[in-house]
Amino acid sequence: MSEKEKILLVDDDENFVRSTTDLLEAHGYHVISANDGASGLDLAKQQRPDLMVLDVMMATKTEGFEIARRIPACPELREMPVLLVTGIRSEMKLGFRLEPDQTWLPVSRIMEKPIDPAAFVAAVGELLRRRGKMDWKHGICRLVKGILADKEHDLWTIHPDTNVLEAARMMDKYRIGALLVVEEAKLVGICTERDCIQSVILKDLPSKATPVRHVMTSQVICVSPGDTTEECMSLMTHKRVRHLPVMDGEKLIGIVSIGDVVRAALAEKNFMIEQLETYITAG
Repeated sequence: MSEKEKILLVDDDENFVRSTTDLLEAHGYHVISANDGASGLDLAKQQRPDLMVLDVMMATKTEGFEIARRIPACPELREMPVLLVTGIRSEMKLGFRLEPDQTWLPVSRIMEKPIDPAAFVAAVGELLRRRGKMDWKHGICRLVKGILADKEHDLWTIHPDTNVLEAARMMDKYRIGALLVVEEAKLVGICTERDCIQSVILKDLPSKATPVRHVMTSQVICVSPGDTTEECMSLMTHKRVRHLPVMDGEKLIGIVSIGDVVRAALAEKNFMIEQLETYITAG
């Protein structure tokens, strides 16, 4: 039997915690709980739950908001979805709905109390299913490791002494825009189509006699599997690069292109729209 998925309830309403625990356990989940935001955050760091259900109004009317904004600063909780539950809209007679937001309120979903049990269980199941594919650091940011998982696993590399003509032929053959330059199992540079054009063709150098090491970019900007599409986009924009090698420590494990990042960003936005549509129609 597989291990039960763990859900952390953070709420000071004992009746809500008791009834919600019974509901979730009846659906096969393991439930732990805390009655205030600070202890809930500490328990999350210790127990690493698969999902947090977080109330807004506890010691203060905005305690849940404050905890939600602290969670992204905890690397160990980066992939933990947060389902915010609240009665603040009716309590404070707000004339608008609350919605997840990438900067103001970095949570996965918001549901208003009193919660419909069936809708609640469905929301929990959906967030858990998507947990391995999304990062909730900024609402729904995709991680580099997720981008790599969706790509073909081929990683094209070249030795720095290979001539530029051969590098260009490889890029044309495999329909790629860059080759990673590797020497003795170590990443030493990146050679792009632009490098070949600017450093060889425009300078009228012999492509067969010019080694890649003379045209490659040796100061390579890399990312890690845990970086987000937002961070990749920022690097590409400010550093004016179109390809980012992915390093897991000292090990080269892949490369992401600007096309990969744009497709991932569009997937995030589409998922946000899907969430909001579900939230609105469920209301």
